[in-house]
Amino acid sequence: PLVLMLETIASIKMLPRAWKHIDWRQLRWLSLGAFIATPLGVSLLASAPADTMRLVIYFTILLMAVLIGSGINIAKRKNTITMTTAGMASGITNGAAGIGGLPLVVYFLSSNEKAVTFRATLIAYFIGIDIYACGLSAYRGLIDVELLFYVCLLIIPLLLGTVLGSRKFEKANP
Repeated sequence: PLVLMLETIASIKMLPRAWKHIDWRQLRWLSLGAFIATPLGVSLLASAPADTMRLVIYFTILLMAVLIGSGINIAKRKNTITMTTAGMASGITNGAAGIGGLPLVVYFLSSNEKAVTFRATLIAYFIGIDIYACGLSAYRGLIDVELLFYVCLLIIPLLLGTVLGSRKFEKANP
């Protein structure tokens, strides 16, 4: 939940500049998949032992790195099934571990999507899905005063990093 809350804040900060580049069709189908699957991820987080979740996170990161490195081409055809499935994978991993961006990075990198569109669509996606996941997390008792303290403690470094990262992105060669 800490990652979800911070990601929401960062995405809200970046949204105004990204707005005109959002691919609304992809956003709609990715969000639908995530809306369906996020409760499963949050349930995993709430019920699985911490050591088990660490292994799941490690395995997921390794799998995503292998998929990216292999040059997998899952998003060549951007149909509703592919987009919704990518959203579901993201929803599960986002709800369970706050790493929902990884499946979408695999999805977008396997397409010919422009970097600015990829980034803008992810920014909009994470605002909605992270708020949803935070609500589910609160319902499951995963958000407490200590967590909110850490969010407050990390807001300034988060916003500084967001500003610096956005500047670097705008100057980078796509």
